[in-house]
Amino acid sequence: MRRWVFLMRRKTSLMRRGRLRWVSFRVVALIAIGTCWESVSTNRAEAVEPESLPFSSARLVGSDFSLDPHRVEGPGKCIDCHRSESLATAASHHATKTFDMLRSGALGKDSLKIAEKLKIPSSTLASKSICIECHATLQVGQQGRHRVLPGVSCESCHGTAGGDEGWLNLHAVYGPEGTRRETESKEHYLSRAARSFQAGQRRSANSFQLACACYQCHLVGHESLVNTGDHPSGSEVFEFVAWSMGEVRHNFHADQNTNAIVSTLWADPLWRPGQRRGKPEEHVRVMYVSGQLAKLAVSLKNRALALEEGDFASAMEDFIDEAQGELEAIVEEYNELENQTEAGEEDGSGNLDSLQRAVDVALEALETVGDMDDPWSDTGREASVQLFEEAALGVEAAAIDFLKSHDGSDLKIVDDFAPEMEALETEEEGVVLGKAWEP
Repeated sequence: MRRWVFLMRRKTSLMRRGRLRWVSFRVVALIAIGTCWESVSTNRAEAVEPESLPFSSARLVGSDFSLDPHRVEGPGKCIDCHRSESLATAASHHATKTFDMLRSGALGKDSLKIAEKLKIPSSTLASKSICIECHATLQVGQQGRHRVLPGVSCESCHGTAGGDEGWLNLHAVYGPEGTRRETESKEHYLSRAARSFQAGQRRSANSFQLACACYQCHLVGHESLVNTGDHPSGSEVFEFVAWSMGEVRHNFHADQNTNAIVSTLWADPLWRPGQRRGKPEEHVRVMYVSGQLAKLAVSLKNRALALEEGDFASAMEDFIDEAQGELEAIVEEYNELENQTEAGEEDGSGNLDSLQRAVDVALEALETVGDMDDPWSDTGREASVQLFEEAALGVEAAAIDFLKSHDGSDLKIVDDFAPEMEALETEEEGVVLGKAWEP
């Protein structure tokens, strides 16, 4: 039944929107870095800047998930400590086919059509265009030389790691020299996690941030790409849990030979409350809700960028409606169950006020703009920007409160909405995207 409910919800959403073997560590590492992330170099490559608004804007949304190319270290810095994770990522579609879409051939045919409409020369499509923001990773070295790292790299998802204030070295220092993670003090762990977060690292414990990074590309944030280039407005079939559990999965931290179903650092009981090991189904619940919150926040942020009435603005409003509708359904089912039990204690569903707040701020923004006489006049657009940006901030605040209050053990109600654990564990076709990589 739950599986049927999930498929029907996905179908409804669509209708609404129209081995590698281990031979030698050093050899395989060089092959992976040399082939899957072979760099395209140019001294003049630069990404096109996003559209700017015709009036001043405070850019209220606090979290910026774009990448600073001057701080990109590249996957070569990750593989020394994260061997299996790096090899799994290098073999994924994210690292390979994503960039191939910008080249000629079957995968690139649509990109060439879009480029032609946007007057982007095919010769610069994979080196200088706006497309490399999502289909590649732009890096600027110390000498100012630009390099395009093909595909989605480690830092595309986990945040740029370099620079004087970067998290690359910070995130793996567990105390005085010789201290291992297992013997790190709780105070040092909390400080390290907080400082890494401030430095821009997106950790598995903050599934909302990770999901926002995904939706930064899976919901297209450039109006001209959609309205002029006829680029799809977003990945209508993308769902954070299902896609994270497929061929892009790389949960090897506890065991470099086993690709765990969920993040092993998240599940590790070392610093969890009561030192209780986290269960996979609990993380799936948190990830699912975080994914819907991220979809809502990024859609609101993108809608604030709309300069004209058209496909882009309409699509973002639809995505807003879809995400808030899913969250509202979760809250409603919880409330219904709460009325049948004693304040939800038997089910342990917890308090979902944070989700209701996210739903409310999104609905208020949509309804207020919908009631405007002319939302596309200069005055109307400026008011709309303010409304949608403030709503995005409200959703972000709600997501932070949600993650502070819930570890998944109290969210059994979400099982009726998220993909079933059995389907995720068996990598059921049509639920996850491809098979997870194993050493």
